[in-house]
Amino acid sequence: MSLTKHATKPCRLRPLSNQIPPSGTSSLHSCDSPCRSHLTTLTCRQLLADIDRGKARVWALTNAYEIHASRVLATLNLRDQIDEIIFCDYTTKGFACKPEPEFYQLAMERAGLTDPKKCLFVDDSLLNCRAAKQLGWGHVVWFCEGGTAKVSMHGPALEDARKAEGVDAVIFSILELRDVWSFVYK
Repeated sequence: MSLTKHATKPCRLRPLSNQIPPSGTSSLHSCDSPCRSHLTTLTCRQLLADIDRGKARVWALTNAYEIHASRVLATLNLRDQIDEIIFCDYTTKGFACKPEPEFYQLAMERAGLTDPKKCLFVDDSLLNCRAAKQLGWGHVVWFCEGGTAKVSMHGPALEDARKAEGVDAVIFSILELRDVWSFVYK
């Protein structure tokens, strides 16, 4: 999830359920949103609604395709809380996805931003967070759900996720965004 501070900034969301298949398929996919089954949709709605839209815009950055991302957000009744969705365009040859720098640059272009310091970013992938931080994004938060995590799917577990390098903050509940990004909340 990304927010744009005082302008446009992308925001990433993850669904409460990973069981919303894309239209016409029976496979299970997930959208990129830190709202999980232990949180209610109402809680996630309120978290997003409480962002001062005069200070930040909320964008969803996802490696899913646009139709699926929109469908998940609509199913969770969160679509109206998201200003824009940046997605992987699988129909385009050589498309970019997180953590590729081109994906983040595309988000900034679409948001009309030239200063990466104005971008806030939260993601449940440490690799994606580090990529945003390396590009100079302003305040990058790693959402380490459950308190145990790996740098990558196949990598070793981190001993202490709070000591993760390459991010500005580590949170274990998406609700902690109110504390780490207090400057964008009403």
